[in-house]
Amino acid sequence: VASRAAALRAPMSEGDAVAVSLRINDPAAIDAVVRFLESNGGDPRNVGEDYIEAYVPVTLLVAASNRPGVFRIQAIIPPSPNRGPITSQGAEAHGASLWHEAGITGKGVKVGVIDSGFARLRELMGNELPARVTARCYRSMGRHTSNLSDCESDGEPHGTAVAEALLDIAPGVTLHIANPVSRGDLASTVDWMAAQGVQVINYSIGQPYDGPGDGTSPYTDSPLRTVHAAVAKGIVWVSAAGNQGLGAWFGAPNWGPLDNHFFDHGDCHPMTAIEEIIKVQLRWEGRWGTNDRLADLNLYLWDSNINLVDYGNEIQDTTNRPTEWLYFDEAIPGVDYCLSVTLDRRFPAQQPAWMQLVILDGADFWVGSAHPWGSIRNPAESANPGLLAVGATSWEAPASIAQYSSRGPTPDGRIKPDIVGVDMAHSSSYRGAFPGTS
Repeated sequence: VASRAAALRAPMSEGDAVAVSLRINDPAAIDAVVRFLESNGGDPRNVGEDYIEAYVPVTLLVAASNRPGVFRIQAIIPPSPNRGPITSQGAEAHGASLWHEAGITGKGVKVGVIDSGFARLRELMGNELPARVTARCYRSMGRHTSNLSDCESDGEPHGTAVAEALLDIAPGVTLHIANPVSRGDLASTVDWMAAQGVQVINYSIGQPYDGPGDGTSPYTDSPLRTVHAAVAKGIVWVSAAGNQGLGAWFGAPNWGPLDNHFFDHGDCHPMTAIEEIIKVQLRWEGRWGTNDRLADLNLYLWDSNINLVDYGNEIQDTTNRPTEWLYFDEAIPGVDYCLSVTLDRRFPAQQPAWMQLVILDGADFWVGSAHPWGSIRNPAESANPGLLAVGATSWEAPASIAQYSSRGPTPDGRIKPDIVGVDMAHSSSYRGAFPGTS
């Protein structure tokens, strides 16, 4: 009972097992680790060159972390749809009817929509959506079918709304859909779509950062690597830029006397919860996946009474990646919290020239305290020229990017997004306006 209760606190679980990614630093050890997991109640689902994605019983996590070749185990956090707060009719705003009158409708083009959920899909097929849709539907990590009901099962209509908007602009395309759960699932989904002849992939999903901000990653399961693989197969990749413009701070850290960073509002950055789960990531200058000595920054979440409620304080000398994570699942919507960052000088290293604090889900910073620049999501920050990152502009002021729309520059100075589109068009999927860069 205790192990099942502990598993329920994880972002993804089945029974008393939690979904984790085991990072492997010795490829020769992968087979042995897989056998160990299978022999002790674990369930490996995706195996790559330097990782294993598996459901592992809570009671087995410590033993698994001590296996030769395993240098890190981390919970798998499912990707999140890029929703956003702000009415237009998108197809007309983009002049789509003129293209349609000219006979340009996307006919003959296969488009893949990779998203988080496709509720109401079958209800709209034959009217808002094509009568035939080819699908790869994940029931859980590493387990998929071609049954559309499995794509609808989570009740999330985000992917359906994206497909609906796509068909408004290009009603002649052939539609393929998928709802991969993990990064390994995403990589195999792209291979499947490429084999199906898909020419364009739309990915209105945001993933945690897993690289230094130059569009690369040292990890083979990174969405940035998956983008490269897709483009190499002749696919154009279109990514929502993200809706973190009101939930980001990017710039040079300003350390106070106690090695705490001073934000615009002091040493604690105020924000208001809008959901029960708050996901926050801190990233700073430093080389990923190397043995370079890294500055050790720590991330803390406080309530309005300055009581510590969650924290991320990994030791960067042992993780080889300059990032910290918070996954707080007990937030109260409407209540104020704040974030602080400290520098641990017990692990001396060159201080980072920049840091990037991004609320990935669940809250927004107070008005006026966000830095919308430097808020572009992963994989929209990719440097691959085969990827288009798409921002959002409001119907009322189409010459100005929406406040919440994520934008660059990226940490290495590249301009993002690449293009901008109008949002808030009517969506049958949501029975109202569909906001955000998706």
